[in-house]
Amino acid sequence: MDNVSTILEATVRLTKNHLRQNAGSMEQTEVISCAALLEEWKPGSFAVGDVVKHNGQPWKCVQAHDSTRNPDWQPGAAASLWSPYHSKSPAWALDWVQPTGAQDAYQQGEYMVWTDGSLYRCKQDNTVWSPEELPTAWENQEAEK
Repeated sequence: MDNVSTILEATVRLTKNHLRQNAGSMEQTEVISCAALLEEWKPGSFAVGDVVKHNGQPWKCVQAHDSTRNPDWQPGAAASLWSPYHSKSPAWALDWVQPTGAQDAYQQGEYMVWTDGSLYRCKQDNTVWSPEELPTAWENQEAEK
């Protein structure tokens, strides 16, 4: 292995370790931008603040739990355990995830990609409704171009 490869591998290991330790306190968009380095979710023991990736989306643990014997407690399926990240940058907008309550509602200035591929920006805090259900809460960024 050459020196460049060794340095690159060490940098990736160090960055992953830093991300694993600090993702819970990082800004959402920053975590999203580093999602490729997050560990993929698999059943296990999780503490509040742990961050994993599932189906390409970063998720934060909001309730400590052990899913070892409960593989259905995955992000996106267990709303009381996991909360998705939302980006404040259109460049890092993620697919729409239906909020289940205040803990994962979209906030003013956050972006998402709607089911038709359109980019939307949330216009008000605590939005749990889609652009179809509450169009006044969303601004279609595609229409702005």
